Amino acid sequence: MSEDIIEVAMADTTTSLTPAQKIKANTDAIIKNYYLLKDLKNAPKVTPDPFDKEPPKNIRGYKQSSTDVKNDSALNARTIGDLTKGKTRLNIISALTKDDKVDFFKFNATVDEKLGIAVTTDKGVRIQILDSKGRVFADSEAKKGILYDNFQSAGGQKLDIKKGTYYLKVTRDTGDLNTVTPNYAIQVSTTRYYEKDYDTTETPARKVSYATSGAYSAGGINDLLAQFNGGLFDSANGTYYSKKV
Repeated sequence: MSEDIIEVAMADTTTSLTPAQKIKANTDAIIKNYYLLKDLKNAPKVTPDPFDKEPPKNIRGYKQSSTDVKNDSALNARTIGDLTKGKTRLNIISALTKDDKVDFFKFNATVDEKLGIAVTTDKGVRIQILDSKGRVFADSEAKKGILYDNFQSAGGQKLDIKKGTYYLKVTRDTGDLNTVTPNYAIQVSTTRYYEKDYDTTETPARKVSYATSGAYSAGGINDLLAQFNGGLFDSANGTYYSKKV
């Protein structure tokens, strides 16, 4: 290895160098190579992520239903479960009905993790991720700079989060009227591998005619779910058990 470095150094020098200068150039190359090899030897070993693999075939599924509230805030956010690396995946299916301005959901990260988010919505849905103090640190709106970058990182399961409580805030895009009633489905995870799937389906705060409201229209939610890889309610992956989160 050292001889290779010397040959390269000598080949790169010009004939105008004196013998002493050539010796110095070759010596510098040898020293540089020594430290490169030393750094390589002392570099921490990269341990493969044991959860970077496909989930098992027999995934246990859990369902819960929640009801929207008229005056939504982080204080009355609906809990969708604990997010545990290599163990759980959390899913939400809901809609913004007429005059429903915002929906809040919360989940608990059990350890420091890299958050991943997958979103399937009708046009006009904005999603924000908030920390335990209610501060927005990721935003799906493209004009939000670093907040939008963070949301994109979550889309690639690369957004670092600490252990603790987090909120998902769902609203309409800026400028959209409350008469627009978009469906949405959100999925949060930390790894490709998981063993339990928690599904939360939320119904509106007041009764609506699903057939005429636009939200929850025939096929609407199913069409949304079908766009996920395997669907949120993929019964082929295992048996679903009714359980409150």
